[in-house]
Amino acid sequence: MRRVIAFSVLYACSSPLPPQPWPAGSYCVLRDGERCPRATNGEFEPGQIVIDTDNGMTLDGAHGSSRQLRDDDNDGLLSIEVCCGTFEDAGEAFPRESFVVLAGGTPGGAVSCPAGFTPGSVFVDAEDTEALGDDAESHTTGIVGATTITVQRNVDLIVCESGPSLDGFEMPRANYCVFGGRGDSCPAGFARGVMTTYDEASGNTNELTGTVGGITQPGASTEFPVCCY
Repeated sequence: MRRVIAFSVLYACSSPLPPQPWPAGSYCVLRDGERCPRATNGEFEPGQIVIDTDNGMTLDGAHGSSRQLRDDDNDGLLSIEVCCGTFEDAGEAFPRESFVVLAGGTPGGAVSCPAGFTPGSVFVDAEDTEALGDDAESHTTGIVGATTITVQRNVDLIVCESGPSLDGFEMPRANYCVFGGRGDSCPAGFARGVMTTYDEASGNTNELTGTVGGITQPGASTEFPVCCY
């Protein structure tokens, strides 16, 4: 039976679930709790993507370990806590539901999506380029896959979307999250939430490219639907 996290209450398990095989590929998921999920056919390594949201942010419902940090301008930083790994083929597969993971690979270099996933990118205009200048707070730490911080300190998240063409089994059972898919969909048994960043207010250049699931950019903000197990 699946363990469902209540929409309004999130917590880390007191004892970690036993490791299990993950579907083959190189990809990242969002961390939920203090530890990355464990696998029998590879290893997740932790990382952190920090976005200077300039005009603030909101975290609603299920969002895993992602959190708000303070910065010098007191307008908020979004810290997206991730776990990235490369997994050998153990006969596991992803389910048919539409959802999004962060691409594996290296920042500004190789991009890796699991077999059958479609790549895309989410460009977040995170920095203020007016007279006061950039505060250069956006950054990455640890292993974050192919996500890139630009020279202007903006953020280019490289993502991979699942789809109905994939052969489906259950999602691995562990403490983690993925981004929601098209139509605000989550894999069965996952709790829903949303992370909203209020991005650059002047000269906003946010952009969605390729296939990015349910991620949207209304006005000068970016909304990330999140699904947590």
